[in-house]
Amino acid sequence: MNSKVYFLLVLLVGLIFTQACKVGPNYQKMEVPLEDSFRFESTATAADSVLNIRWWSNFNDPILDTLIRFALEENKDVLMAAARIEESRALLGMAKSDLWPKFDYMAIYNNGNVINGVVSDQTNQLAMGGLGLNWEIDFWGKYRRATESERAKLLSNEFGLRAVQMSLIASVANSYYTLLDYQMRILISEKTLQLRDSSLYIIEQRFEKGIIPEIDVNQAEIQRAIAAAAIPLYKRDFAQTENALS
Repeated sequence: MNSKVYFLLVLLVGLIFTQACKVGPNYQKMEVPLEDSFRFESTATAADSVLNIRWWSNFNDPILDTLIRFALEENKDVLMAAARIEESRALLGMAKSDLWPKFDYMAIYNNGNVINGVVSDQTNQLAMGGLGLNWEIDFWGKYRRATESERAKLLSNEFGLRAVQMSLIASVANSYYTLLDYQMRILISEKTLQLRDSSLYIIEQRFEKGIIPEIDVNQAEIQRAIAAAAIPLYKRDFAQTENALS
């Protein structure tokens, strides 16, 4: 048999053996049964996905845009999720570097007149240098599996960041419009109180003239008290929602 053919045959068998001796089994993706179509699915909604998170722009509200942009830049959960991505990228780079040779170098220079703790009349100079090479061949696939693991963690952290962003955006939008709702309720309650005051004044005047019974005055006073009690309640809810948004 030709020596070159024999060498190639041995090399091929070695590669096959090396692949067969990887640490751990190959990753098997889980098959999840999904429906072919979903309810209310249309051409317009089919183009949207979880990757498109700018849905709030449909409201055309510059204040909401500012709040969401500020939240995405300053929210601590988002910053932590982004930091985890950078950490995963660094770990992935370290795992990849283990597959290749490592070079080490050393350089020492010393100038003095002390030798082994004894002072000498002569000045001695010492210079040393060295270069090393270390390469652990990934025969059993340890570093390849580690690289696959770090790559999966990076992908997981990237989707984790997107999940945090979507949750934060929904929370900001919900708090903002809840805040506007309480603001409108306070305005309506204050106007209602003004109407109840005017109505109570009219009813009291009619009672003094003997036109209506006293029970009508009592009912008007109750309605006026209900309107007055609603204002501090909505103001408290407004403050709590504003704090949550902050």
